[in-house]
Amino acid sequence: MDSVTLPLIKEYMRIWYIGVIFVVFPMVGNNIIRATGDMKTPALIMSFAAIVNMILDPFLIFGIGPFPKMGLAGAALATVLGRASTLVFVMIILIKRDLITFKKLTYGELFTSWKQILFIGVPAALTRIIDPLTMGVITRIVSIFGTAAVAGFGVGTRLEMIVLMIVRSLAAVMIPFTGQNWGSGKFRRVSEAVKKGYKPSLFWSVIAYGGFYFTGAFMAGLFNKDPVVISTVVIYIRIIALTYGFQGILLLSSSVLNAIGKPIHAISLSLLRLLGLYIPLALIGSKIFGLKGIFAGGAVANLVSGIIAAVVVIVIIGKSINSSVH
Repeated sequence: MDSVTLPLIKEYMRIWYIGVIFVVFPMVGNNIIRATGDMKTPALIMSFAAIVNMILDPFLIFGIGPFPKMGLAGAALATVLGRASTLVFVMIILIKRDLITFKKLTYGELFTSWKQILFIGVPAALTRIIDPLTMGVITRIVSIFGTAAVAGFGVGTRLEMIVLMIVRSLAAVMIPFTGQNWGSGKFRRVSEAVKKGYKPSLFWSVIAYGGFYFTGAFMAGLFNKDPVVISTVVIYIRIIALTYGFQGILLLSSSVLNAIGKPIHAISLSLLRLLGLYIPLALIGSKIFGLKGIFAGGAVANLVSGIIAAVVVIVIIGKSINSSVH
């Protein structure tokens, strides 16, 4: 299997790594724009990148017209070109809105600026690194039950990403909203926003569970017709989906904590969910209950970490409200 897949991975990633600067810079620029409270412009920019990507994909992958047939390398190039097309737009917007400056800074000013950015950025980056590494470990545990189980787990996590997209969008909105209001001392407003954010997250979890419970097999069949794969997907989403709301609460809480200057709290909660709960519980569950035990470990990790995250955020905000009153 590795002899087939690894060359394909290399073919794709070699181009993607070369063009990663065009992927990263627009992402950073869009986040700067979001921090001002403008969510529409970054959405339009990323939509434009996606459209360019989709248009270029068939031409570069299959070699339509004057374009060479590049296969997976063409898909990677289309992605890089799509993202590169947005770099110019992002830079123009940042300059026009005075969000980027070419003013020469002293080393002291530069160091202070970097320190403030990295204080939030490094823990957030580590969280992004730990997440896929953890999923790699979980995939290894699932692989004990065969390649079909791994495929089913992969499909299940993809469906999960689609469901959580709404909550992730809400979490992205919470960052500028919380930062602006927290900086203005409007702690009660942040508290109200957090509570209102938690409620739809839980409500969406119930809807997702209901939808997956009745349509899980059908949706899995859209990706793969193997009965073992379909069965794995159904088991996964029926166990995990009920706790998506708590995973959403964790995502929202992490955004709030980063926005109020508590990045260590945010990464600690992520470490608790992934390394403290998910992996150990998945290992234990796999020995006792098989695949169901692995997925149950993920559900418990979502539930416990989500509840703890909500308590941490509510306590921190409550203390700030009380201190502002006194």
